[in-house]
Amino acid sequence: FPISFLAPYLGITTWNFFTISSLINGYMAVKAFQFWKNSNDSSARQLFFSSLVHLPLYLCLMMIFKTRDEDESLKIE
Repeated sequence: FPISFLAPYLGITTWNFFTISSLINGYMAVKAFQFWKNSNDSSARQLFFSSLVHLPLYLCLMMIFKTRDEDESLKIE
């Protein structure tokens, strides 16, 4: 959750990133809590596969919601 807040606060991404990434982080927290409460093979697999999807999805969202510099947008045009 701290990176989800710091990225838009520092101007790296828009605040939409914070909203959507918080949902993804919340899903990971739920899976981690389920594993903590009931440590079995099924909950371990669910947590493992959700962690495999988490980071690439998180980085893709950062690229989608990154802020653009005015100078950079002028170079493209």
